[in-house]
Amino acid sequence: MSPVEAPHLYYSFSLWFAWLRDGVLNNDIDANGEKPILHYLIDLNIFKVNSTGLLKIVMVTDNQSSDTVKISLIKSFNDFLSATNLSSLIRSFIVHFSLKSSFKVWLLFGIFGISLK
Repeated sequence: MSPVEAPHLYYSFSLWFAWLRDGVLNNDIDANGEKPILHYLIDLNIFKVNSTGLLKIVMVTDNQSSDTVKISLIKSFNDFLSATNLSSLIRSFIVHFSLKSSFKVWLLFGIFGISLK
């Protein structure tokens, strides 16, 4: 079983990362970005972790399809970005990932596949 069949259950970091890369996150993000991105999504209370280290999306019910959950996540990310001061969001990403400011555009737009247009 995987998040594709049952997105309301707990799964490993790698299964969730593969699921997110298929329609939610930018496909260019490789395995090096897996844990930092998922930890950031945990910090945003999108995911929670159980005692064995498996992840679950917080507000998903057992009757929701994988596609429905992805659409909801994308809408939530878009709402979050439109309601957030972008410079604060960029600083948040930089501090969270402990990266240099030269990566700020990639962090903000690259992670979620958002176009600069």
